[in-house]
Amino acid sequence: MFFSTNYQTFHTGFFLVCFFLSATYAFAGKTIYVPDNVKNVNEAMKQAKSGDTIILKPGDYREMIMFKDGVTLKGENRDKCRLLPVKHAPCVILASKCKSGTITNLTVDGDGQDSTEMFGINVKFKDNNSQNTIESITPSPELNIPSGTTIIDIDGYAYNFHQYDLAASFKSKIIKIKLRLADGKSKIIKLRTIKQKISGTWPDGIVLSHSKLTIENCIISNLKGSALIAAGKSTNLNALNNICTGNCKGIFAVKNSTGKIIANQCDNNATCGIEIIKQSVYEVVNNLCSNNKMFGIGIQDGAKVKITSNKCRNNLIGGIIVDQDSEANISSNFCEKNKNGILVCSDSSCTILKNQCNNNSNTAIFVHNSAGNITQNICLNNRVGVYFEDNAEGKICQNQCNNNSDTGILIFKAKAEIINNTCLKNKIGLCARKNSNVKIQNNKCNNNTSTGISISEKSFAEIVKTECNQNGTAGIYIAQNGLAVITKNTCNENKKLGIYVWNNSVVKLNKNNCGKNINGGILINHGSQADVISNICNNSELGISFGNGSKGKASNNHCNNNSMFGIAVKDNSVVDVSGNECNQNQFGISYMKGASGKINNNTCKKCDFEGIYADKTSKAEIGENKTN
Repeated sequence: MFFSTNYQTFHTGFFLVCFFLSATYAFAGKTIYVPDNVKNVNEAMKQAKSGDTIILKPGDYREMIMFKDGVTLKGENRDKCRLLPVKHAPCVILASKCKSGTITNLTVDGDGQDSTEMFGINVKFKDNNSQNTIESITPSPELNIPSGTTIIDIDGYAYNFHQYDLAASFKSKIIKIKLRLADGKSKIIKLRTIKQKISGTWPDGIVLSHSKLTIENCIISNLKGSALIAAGKSTNLNALNNICTGNCKGIFAVKNSTGKIIANQCDNNATCGIEIIKQSVYEVVNNLCSNNKMFGIGIQDGAKVKITSNKCRNNLIGGIIVDQDSEANISSNFCEKNKNGILVCSDSSCTILKNQCNNNSNTAIFVHNSAGNITQNICLNNRVGVYFEDNAEGKICQNQCNNNSDTGILIFKAKAEIINNTCLKNKIGLCARKNSNVKIQNNKCNNNTSTGISISEKSFAEIVKTECNQNGTAGIYIAQNGLAVITKNTCNENKKLGIYVWNNSVVKLNKNNCGKNINGGILINHGSQADVISNICNNSELGISFGNGSKGKASNNHCNNNSMFGIAVKDNSVVDVSGNECNQNQFGISYMKGASGKINNNTCKKCDFEGIYADKTSKAEIGENKTN
């Protein structure tokens, strides 16, 4: 797992039942005013029927509110109608098994409360068991819990959460727990709740458990837990235009819940702005998630989410994170000034389209051990633009990866098709390392301070029709046992070399244009092997050079108007040279320092010194060639 919120991620569940005593107040009508008609919100809830509206007058209401099915809870003035938590309460508002309802125009303020003790039942689950198989229950029931027993249900109000169900009572109370034994039979046990210390951070603000609610235009702040929680397979959350600030988490959706999270402001939370986990399915649209201490929007544990037009800024770890076998369609978001813009990790799958991921301190878009289609994104002024790592796989197409301090596109132990991108004014335009496999086609990798394209450490690359011009060292660099097929690229006006193949690499170079590079068009060096065919290497210091024990052949190339050599073979290299045009150089073709090979059917005219030159140490076999 790439990230962890350290928030209630434990295998001890907590079971409690909500119980409230209040005077009965008979009220008839569609609207109930608090405190005009009843003295508090819970009394209004008891009197309300589905379709009724409860309106709060300005004031502070310190209650744990049990929301009622079908009711609308509304404040007259959002900023002045404040709901505050009760000591030992897990949340301020709990909606359990509600088929509909609305909460709107209120403030829920944590008021510094920290609920560390509640009445309840402590249930310990077996580690790493998604079925919540029970290991033990405290206080221990008279019944010994057989191996393989699971929870079916508890009476009262269930508070369905990450790895357990939670509710609350404010005094000791007998509850019923329905168990499913390993043999498939069910059994009901009765237990009395006891006050216990709770792991994690509480209270939460508004909690939906197996409920369908709209939460709109509320301020939910300063809570030790989450501002908003939606949990359970039958839960559907519609969160609109809320402000969730200064909590542990902003909006937290879990355990197969569904819904829409639209136009909320989730900022300055201790972990995240929005988190969606455990097979939950959501649309997350047009939210502002900024200045959270971990991430803006987080998706994990098999969640499926559409993330569109959000702004995720100044989050400590990442703007958007997709982790642990989750799926996301991420489009048209702004992820700026985070550590990372978008992170995809741990067997997840994402389509990442038309996002702007700029000015992040590390990576704009990072895909780790996952599948990603990265298309039409703008990744400017980061350390790395797009980064695939550790078995990541996918397509990187039509992105702008410019002005990054290190690399425009980086592939490390991964596989990618890289097509129609611009990688300009980085240190390295495009880099593949450590056994990566890449297809690079129709990209522009120009004006980078080091190289346009770098392939190294046993990586394989097919490089086709890509521009690698005016870079600080080489247009294309293949090194450290790299493998490459390099065809129809332009590598012109680089400050050192057009194409540089080094350190036991193996390449095929065909129909590339490598002109006007300061030191040379193509250099094969240090034991590398190359077939160099039909390339244009004019107007440099040298056209094509093989050195330091390299091997290969050079055929049908044009190496004209170079200031020294058209083709040079030296340092015990073994190269056959045939059918090349090497005119108007100082030397057309030169074999030196123990070099060997066959020289046939070349044209080397109008050279300053010699058309074909072989020193005394070379072992060149010179056939029929056209010279001065």
